[in-house]
Amino acid sequence: MEKKQDLAQYGTVRAVSIKAQTKLKPTRAILPQDPSIKRFLILCHNQHYTIRVDEHTDGEIRYLCWQKPRGILQRPSLVIRNGKCTESPSLDKTEYVFEDGDLTYSLERIVSKGDHGTTHIFLEVSDRDNQKSTWKMEERPFPKYLGDFL
Repeated sequence: MEKKQDLAQYGTVRAVSIKAQTKLKPTRAILPQDPSIKRFLILCHNQHYTIRVDEHTDGEIRYLCWQKPRGILQRPSLVIRNGKCTESPSLDKTEYVFEDGDLTYSLERIVSKGDHGTTHIFLEVSDRDNQKSTWKMEERPFPKYLGDFL
């Protein structure tokens, strides 16, 4: 069953489909561009999570995580603000670090040198006792529809 809503108040809307679901909370579609986002830095995933890191116009770096099966057009499972970015002098490695309570999330992007530069992304979550969990992530291209919002 489709619900119809008047979206004229939001200006131009690229595409929105809202369906009533019985067990899930209603999701939020991406409407017109968020003027505070300057650029998307990373979009990656594995079998459990999809992660996006973006930079805002004020310089803030933000971590957004969706636990699958949620998609990036739905409300994120976790949002962490005020991340820090460190780049290696040769620019082949970038690390984004986010603090959330007792946990530290580190997302590391490594680009191998050579003609066929391969990108490797690792997510490491550590607690205050320095117990760590690490996941290999796979880079995802940014969907074309996100380009319309920047």
